[in-house]
Amino acid sequence: MVNKIDVDISLPKYNFCYNDSPAKLDYYPPNGIIAGKGIAGNYFYPSIANEGIHQLSYSVDSTFYSFTTLFFDDFSSDKGWSFDDNYIWQRKPANITDTCEGSIDPPDDVSSSSDNYIIGNNIGGCYQPNIDKTYYAYSPILNCKNFKNVTLSFFRNLAYEGNFWDNVVIDVFNGTDWINIFKSGISNFDDRGWKKVYYDVSNYADLNDKFQVRFGIGPTDESGNYKGWNIDDFAIEGYYVNNCSFTAVKNVTVYPKPTAFAGNDINVCRNSSFYLYGSGLKSYNWTPHDQLYKINKNYVEGKALFSNNYILYGQDYYGCWAYDTISLIVLNPPNINISNDTSICFGDKISLYANGANKYYWTPNISIDNPSSDNPIVYPSTNTTYTVTGYDTSGCFSSKSVIINVVNKPNVFAGKDV
Repeated sequence: MVNKIDVDISLPKYNFCYNDSPAKLDYYPPNGIIAGKGIAGNYFYPSIANEGIHQLSYSVDSTFYSFTTLFFDDFSSDKGWSFDDNYIWQRKPANITDTCEGSIDPPDDVSSSSDNYIIGNNIGGCYQPNIDKTYYAYSPILNCKNFKNVTLSFFRNLAYEGNFWDNVVIDVFNGTDWINIFKSGISNFDDRGWKKVYYDVSNYADLNDKFQVRFGIGPTDESGNYKGWNIDDFAIEGYYVNNCSFTAVKNVTVYPKPTAFAGNDINVCRNSSFYLYGSGLKSYNWTPHDQLYKINKNYVEGKALFSNNYILYGQDYYGCWAYDTISLIVLNPPNINISNDTSICFGDKISLYANGANKYYWTPNISIDNPSSDNPIVYPSTNTTYTVTGYDTSGCFSSKSVIINVVNKPNVFAGKDV
């Protein structure tokens, strides 16, 4: 069993506004992998993740090793061994013999079971003389793909004549080639009983899904025949590699990007009233307050004295802040010029003029031929002040006045006719 690793990932909060600053992720233990939308390095970026519910995860991979017997064979049943020659190699009960050079074949196996089976060379007799080549007993193919530090062990009862005359070997298959790990020496050899032997085969078996062992005998000469191989309780053991991944998951919500709208930029004539309307938010604030005399949430009024930029800011229904800017451009009124004050005789007419604007209107509309003209003719019968209002193309206006004094004509008498 693999012990669970405590893994965690956390943020300062789990509900974000779209335009919030990046939030640093905390996680445990180190050296894991952070995954999820909006992740860059060790930070969560709401604007990158975009609106919605996002799953952030932190995974830690861990490797545990557990000592395991991958394969064990006491030869009580057929587990897939194969022999080049079924006389030279056999699986059968141990059987004593005293006709060979050296010590006798063992009368019993070493297994705790009562089967007494082993594998060996001509069990109950000597190995054959004049074997022409090496004959092998092959183990089944052993999948060591997930194993490390693999060892081979077995009980051996072996005797042979030195390798000038007879040969015995152990080879292992590394997935590509057969590699020798034991061969008979130059001197005669004789086990006088069962002996457990171990071989470190990690260089060949670790992570190898085609590992195999073979025992060989031969060539042999015509004389000096010994008992050869007797093998029992064959075992392949190692550390099983447990690759585990532990993951912590947190859900994070990013609210939609708020939209504040302060309105389109406006042009206003100097000294005129102006009105601003905001939308898209739950709460509204305006800054600066210059020229504003009425502030009512999303609606403000002011008097245009100079150009200015106004910022609308506030929160939406999720508590997310947004802002927008509107430009107020104050237009100057037209600079108009008109006729100077003057006097006329009663019953006379006079032409007035005005310039500097696009449209004009004269008041009062009395004793004037065209009050919308820039050059009207007036003929007042009494002293009269005429005021002209001039408008430019933006609708801004200014006014000026001219005084017309009406003078009575002199009463001239030259006397009676004579």
